[in-house]
Amino acid sequence: MNHALPAPVGWIAVGLCSAAALVAAVDARSGTPATGRYDGRATELAHVVMLVAMAVMWTPTAGDLPATVWRAVFSVLAIAMSAWVAVTIARRIDDVGAAIYHCVAAFAMLYAALGQQHHHHVHAGAENSLPVPLLGWAFVAIFTLDAVVTLGALTWQIAHRRPARALFPHLVMDAATAVMIWQALSA
Repeated sequence: MNHALPAPVGWIAVGLCSAAALVAAVDARSGTPATGRYDGRATELAHVVMLVAMAVMWTPTAGDLPATVWRAVFSVLAIAMSAWVAVTIARRIDDVGAAIYHCVAAFAMLYAALGQQHHHHVHAGAENSLPVPLLGWAFVAIFTLDAVVTLGALTWQIAHRRPARALFPHLVMDAATAVMIWQALSA
């Protein structure tokens, strides 16, 4: 599976995902109580795991990993996020919206990995297409729209001198997920 972006863009994506993962890790470690849909310990831990996976995926050496590795990584994430949804619903925890969002994101990442084949295993005439492309474009639209909404919220928070740090990992994850799926659809 090769999700390599052009050199400067790829390293910018790696840097943004890594920086956002670091911000989320600091916020998760601080144990600050959740004040909105973009923060909370479980949300920040989900951001850390997903952003680190995407940062690694976009490094040049990650292209040498078989697609089955990425399918396994994103399958584990999808299962973990599904369990988080079940727990938040069963316990009636306020994080249910964040849990559902991250569950959808994990399944979107898994979806992006489904159509990819390791470049050494692609035979003449083999397809690298994703199943049900309309689903993929729906994921791109959802994450792009959420990135725009999050960017608006981030801008508003900064303009009104309110804490905005929790929005950064969410914004980067939205944008990175949309790019990941768009790239897989365009392969």
